[in-house]
Amino acid sequence: MSSPNPHAIRQPWNESQEAARAALVRDLAASPIPPDELLDNLPLYASRSAMGRILHLHSLYERILDVHGAVLVFGVRWGRDLAILQALRSLLEPGNAARKIIGFDTFSGFPSTTSLDGGAAAGGYGVTEAYQDVLAEVLEHRDGDEQNLYPRRELVVGDVVETFPKWLEEHPETIVAMAYLDVDLYEPTKACLDALKPYVTRGTVIGMDEVAFHGFPGETVALRESWGLADIRLQRTRYVGSPSFFVVE
Repeated sequence: MSSPNPHAIRQPWNESQEAARAALVRDLAASPIPPDELLDNLPLYASRSAMGRILHLHSLYERILDVHGAVLVFGVRWGRDLAILQALRSLLEPGNAARKIIGFDTFSGFPSTTSLDGGAAAGGYGVTEAYQDVLAEVLEHRDGDEQNLYPRRELVVGDVVETFPKWLEEHPETIVAMAYLDVDLYEPTKACLDALKPYVTRGTVIGMDEVAFHGFPGETVALRESWGLADIRLQRTRYVGSPSFFVVE
C-alpha cells in the first residue's frame, strides 16, 4: 500500500525547495544520459539531503572498521540506507566476510502508535505492496556488482517488537558493531534499544534518526528510558539535521 505524505509530520522543505526537488525529479525522468551511464551519474540529480545522508552514514561506518560484528538497520522502508551501507562495506572493508548487514521493517508502515508518537498514525511510512521482494532483488543485484562471495545481507519482515528478539534467539552468535534505529516510534525504539544491550561491545555505534525531534518524541523518550541520557555522549554529524549517534564505551 502507499504511505501517507510524511511531510505532514516532518515538513522539511519550503516552497522553493519543493519546486527544486520537483524539477530534479523531472530532469531525472527525462535524462538524456544513456542508460548504461545513468547509474554512475545519479549524483547529478541527487538532492542535498540525499548527499548528506551518504556522508552521515559514511562517518558512522568509519567508526566501526575495527569493531567486530554486524550492522543492523531498524526501519528500512525503500532500502536507501541498506544500499548506502552495502556500498560502504564494499569500499571500506571488501575483505571483511563477517560483516553482515541486516534490515528490519514491517514493509507495511507503522503497526500501531501511542500518545508519545506525535502526529504519527498506523500505516504511516508504508511502501508499495510486496516491495520487500523488489528490494531483495535489487540488493541481490548489488551483491553481484560488488563481487561478494558470501551472503552477507538479510531482510527481516515484521514488527521489530516481535521479530528482533526472535531473530536474536535464532542467532546467538550475534555481536552488533552498529545499529541504526529509524523506526520513529516509542514502542519499537524502546524494544530495540533494550534488546541490543547484551549484544554490543565497546566501540559499537548506535545511530538514531529522530532524537530531539518534536515530530516523533517517542524516540527520545525511549532512549532516555533505555540507556539514560547522562550515561551516553550523544553526538551528531555535520551533514544532517536530527540524526544522532553514540558510541558504547
